[in-house]
Amino acid sequence: RSLRGRFLLLSVVQRTTDQHVLKQIMSGGGLALLEAWLVECKKSHPKLLPPILKALLSFPVTLRVLQADNCNIGKVVSGLKKHATAEVADTAQRIVNKWKALVDSRMDAKLDDIPLAKRKREDSE
Repeated sequence: RSLRGRFLLLSVVQRTTDQHVLKQIMSGGGLALLEAWLVECKKSHPKLLPPILKALLSFPVTLRVLQADNCNIGKVVSGLKKHATAEVADTAQRIVNKWKALVDSRMDAKLDDIPLAKRKREDSE
């Protein structure tokens, strides 16, 4: 719970390059923890926002995770795009762009599964 402990954990996550380890952290509640820290730190510890956001950039987030009922991290991060600190705003924007690209790629993949004739009919309606 201490700020020092949070900085240490965030530093380890940022330096971890093994995607399997990052997935384990994420599936073990790491994403929910970072979401809670973002909400808390927005008001009480703004110096922690940049390392939290940088850690989020390294997580292999999936569309399923972003669309989970209990996940509001997209809204929380999106709300930081207009933060007064440029580093926070820029990093939040990078995360949103990354996640939007993930959503867009999934939507494109779904469209590829729909026969072209059916898509044309739906577009003309």
